[in-house]
Amino acid sequence: MVYDKVILGDGCIFSRTCDILEEKRNASLPKILSGAIDQENVQIDASLHVSIIVNSALASELFLKAMIPPEKIPKNRNGHDLEYLFNLLDDDNRATIRSVVIHELQHIYPGYTNEQFSEALHNQRNAFINWRYFYEGNANPVGDFLLCFMRTIFAVAKTNSVPE
Repeated sequence: MVYDKVILGDGCIFSRTCDILEEKRNASLPKILSGAIDQENVQIDASLHVSIIVNSALASELFLKAMIPPEKIPKNRNGHDLEYLFNLLDDDNRATIRSVVIHELQHIYPGYTNEQFSEALHNQRNAFINWRYFYEGNANPVGDFLLCFMRTIFAVAKTNSVPE
């Protein structure tokens, strides 16, 4: 169930930004691998990775918040902790998101498990904070989890009707 269409829409801004950055990064990968672009451009294109992580983490946060009943989000807990927010979802939404993410990541990582999902969510729970200040050295390596997590949450949110 989506409880806040405005927050959902705000998440779409960061999700779309992520898509654009990912397209640019992916378009440059063949050039980087072939050595067809200079070192400065390689660094610029590689730096898109940080922006993709920050935007996907923030979009995930907003999509989760849009699906949580407002009374379940404590007033003093408006942070960015994805694991905490995920656990505030109802059982059906949590199970659906978990199942879809695991299924999608099994295409990339055969044998991807429920335990790996839980570990990735735990390790990336503060990705927005850690990666927007990545230069402080607190950022954990990120694979495909955050993008898949973000897209899955949005897909689940879109299939749920907005209460009147």
